[in-house]
Amino acid sequence: MKGMKDKLDNISIMNRELIVKLNESEASQKFLQLDVMKRDELLKLQEKQIEELQKELNSIKLILKNLEKGKGKLDEILSSGKPSGDKRGLGYGGSTPRTQTVFVKEGCVQGGVPDGVPHIDSEKDDRCFEFLEGTLSMCVV
Repeated sequence: MKGMKDKLDNISIMNRELIVKLNESEASQKFLQLDVMKRDELLKLQEKQIEELQKELNSIKLILKNLEKGKGKLDEILSSGKPSGDKRGLGYGGSTPRTQTVFVKEGCVQGGVPDGVPHIDSEKDDRCFEFLEGTLSMCVV
């Protein structure tokens, strides 16, 4: 009987060791399950962030594409534009003026008209104007 009692004690000790190992394994399994759940949550969060960043990237690409189109159109407008001195289409005439404005002091000049100024009788010609009586006259020639 002593041999059976020893065997029973050995089996009892092995049973306790197996129970401890089982408990350790279950604890390890729970820890690993929690770790997997945390990683799944992190993965979902990262996938959501990737999705948001992808949307933002697409939005920025669209803005960039529109800016490039606008730049291309602006370059086209500027390259086909007028030379810097050309003012046609801005309210200016395309040709040089036909008349010349001459400013002369009012009053009589002895000996007629000064050199370089054509003679116009201001009383008979409607192209002459007097500013601030007695100071300055202007005739359009």
